[in-house]
Amino acid sequence: MTETTATRGKGRSEGRSERTTAGKADGFDAASFAGKGRETFESLLRTGAEAMSGNYDTLLAFNKERMEAAMKAFQDRDGMSAAGRKTMSAWLAGGRIAAEGWTGIAGKMVGCLASSVAGGVAASEKALECRDASELVDLHARETRRMMETWLAEGGAMSETAVRTAAAAMAPIADRVNAAVEEWATRPAAR
Repeated sequence: MTETTATRGKGRSEGRSERTTAGKADGFDAASFAGKGRETFESLLRTGAEAMSGNYDTLLAFNKERMEAAMKAFQDRDGMSAAGRKTMSAWLAGGRIAAEGWTGIAGKMVGCLASSVAGGVAASEKALECRDASELVDLHARETRRMMETWLAEGGAMSETAVRTAAAAMAPIADRVNAAVEEWATRPAAR
């Protein structure tokens, strides 16, 4: 070890011990700091436990009131099951309408795909008859335009069908919600 290295190493260890001693002289000690933290934590736990035990009876009474109100609301089991059947019937009717509408949309999409495939096959046959590149480019442009027009027209029709289907499927559900709200609004309040 050279003299410079030894001097640097000595300075580092002295600096550390000076800082440690200076920290203790300033009143900071890691052990006492940890002890204060533990005391604070234990105090918080005690305070929280005391607050919880004081409010337990209030919480229990509140939950008991809520359970009694819920039990009164469900005492009319026949009425509740009839309401459940009506709601399920509305959802099933809406689902049936949606399924029929989406079947129609899927049929239109399959028809559009079949038309595109048939047009592509016919265009391929015509492409074999082309004498030069300009005829092939013209054929390709016409077929692309035809397919885009077909997809745009069918896409608009499918979009309109989807909107009508969604509105028709939601109608029975909306009617049931309105009826349930009206029924619950006319009932006397459960206490």
